[in-house]
Amino acid sequence: LVAALGSSQKSRERECAARWAEALGCALPTIKRITDKESGKFYGSAFVEAPSAEAAAAAVAKTGSDVGGRPVKVAFAPPRPGDVWPPVERDSTARREKTVVREKSARPEGGTTKLFVGNVAYEATDSDVNKLFGDVASLRGMRWVTHKDSGDFKGCGYLLFYSPEDADAAMEKLDGATLCGRKIRLDYTE
Repeated sequence: LVAALGSSQKSRERECAARWAEALGCALPTIKRITDKESGKFYGSAFVEAPSAEAAAAAVAKTGSDVGGRPVKVAFAPPRPGDVWPPVERDSTARREKTVVREKSARPEGGTTKLFVGNVAYEATDSDVNKLFGDVASLRGMRWVTHKDSGDFKGCGYLLFYSPEDADAAMEKLDGATLCGRKIRLDYTE
């Protein structure tokens, strides 16, 4: 049986799974997090498998229990035609083969004090960015790109430096550096 969990706190998968299992009083052998297809951001809901019909019924009875500081909603979710359970891991090879790797932009003549930064983790903060860049170059500011309708962070932005030399140093030493578990991509921009 499958129970749909809604209104759960957005957090790392293992922590979330442990909280759900504890709150619902049963082991959860399979958890399928619901994410946005484009951004991959977690919506805050998941489908979970309970070990038995009785455990699923007990989990549904716990609707409103506190999970990570928020009440959880639990309901039975009958399988849809064509659903595969438990879900299989998708092979990302095909997606990687379609990925276009952009050539780096040439350094603008005379230099620039602005770099594009991409592949930034959604949980990264300005403080995390300052910490990463602090030993290499002084940042004057950051401007993050957001979705025009929702205001959600799109995982990229622009970093402003005090001098073209600082931007060059960051480009040389931090392109591909890991920030909050993801390798950032830097490029020159005007």
